[in-house]
Amino acid sequence: MRKLFLTSSASTVLHDVVNYFDKPVPGLKVAFIDTASEAERGDLAWLDDDRDALVKQGFDVFDYSVTGKSYEEVSAALATIDVLFVAGGNTFYLLEQANKCNFKKVVQNLLERDVVYIGSSAGSLLVCPNINPITFFDDPSKASELKSYDALNLVDFIMFPHWGHERFKERQMKSLESIYAEDYKIILLRDTQYIFVEDATYKIMEIQ
Repeated sequence: MRKLFLTSSASTVLHDVVNYFDKPVPGLKVAFIDTASEAERGDLAWLDDDRDALVKQGFDVFDYSVTGKSYEEVSAALATIDVLFVAGGNTFYLLEQANKCNFKKVVQNLLERDVVYIGSSAGSLLVCPNINPITFFDDPSKASELKSYDALNLVDFIMFPHWGHERFKERQMKSLESIYAEDYKIILLRDTQYIFVEDATYKIMEIQ
């Protein structure tokens, strides 16, 4: 059964996410894909928070970046994982690097063998149909070789992460205004929420 958990901030909701795993969490092998953070500068405490939250739950975590890797290399490195965790950072840079190694096919193959996908912010946006709506929210200039904003298209909606967070308010409003008349299915996701995708259905989960 295909399972994806799409979060704004995984560290905030992970304690609830693990309740929907089909097997005990301790010892499950997690590939922590930190590619999106490579384009970021300054304090990356949010990245450490996500990794630490996984470790706290008992996952066996190893860091991995797809940058500069081939499809064959990525497939081999992730061949034995139980969970694919794609962390936050710059979404456009992440998509650029993902396209170079055919990461979509990698993810599809993993989902077919029941590997669980967890996305945090940019890692959640990556599986949407398109990331054009977040042009004002994120910085496209970090991905100078990206030719198309079409993403992995594993779900039929586009989420805006960190909805309601004062730090992102101005950028989020600009992004929403720019796509007001476009035919996108939009989900505004707070840090205390996540989207639980199971096969072809999904629901928004709320953490109190």
